[in-house]
Amino acid sequence: MAEAAPFQMRRLGVIMRGDAHNPDEALGVLNPAAARAPDGRLYLFPRIVAAGNYSRIGIAEVIFDA
Repeated sequence: MAEAAPFQMRRLGVIMRGDAHNPDEALGVLNPAAARAPDGRLYLFPRIVAAGNYSRIGIAEVIFDA
């Protein structure tokens, strides 16, 4: 069985940030998972944290520049 090529990660910067003016995101947007829809669109599912450490899962579609 052939060995897989070494994996290298490169940090590109912040991809999501909480909106301090939105009480649902006041404490942050964390750890997004990613998934593709059957039509190929890419979605992120971050944990969004509100005041009082109340968290839930959000959804965001990734739009690529052409």
